[in-house]
Amino acid sequence: MGAVSIEARGRWIRWIYRGLLVGGFVLLLSYLPYRFLAREDQTKLEQMRSELSRVKTEIRKHEADLSVRRKKVEALKNDTGTIEDIARDELQMLYPHEKALRLKRKDQ
Repeated sequence: MGAVSIEARGRWIRWIYRGLLVGGFVLLLSYLPYRFLAREDQTKLEQMRSELSRVKTEIRKHEADLSVRRKKVEALKNDTGTIEDIARDELQMLYPHEKALRLKRKDQ
């Protein structure tokens, strides 16, 4: 009962060989698309990194601008000198007892 015929042994070896061949082929077919898609993914990754860097730079710029604007708002809320400077410079306002002198240049 323990003896296996040479013919049966040959069939087992052929089936094992066929299974390994099919398994290798399946692995090859599953690896190739992954390999080609990985290149596209690498390109997308580089594009996304550069976009992230650009956006971070833009955010820092806007945060700096926001900080300056907040300081101006705080000055307008608390500093009467700032309000007076804006009223004089931008709105040309004067106190009732003041007079404005306008000087003309010779080249005008």
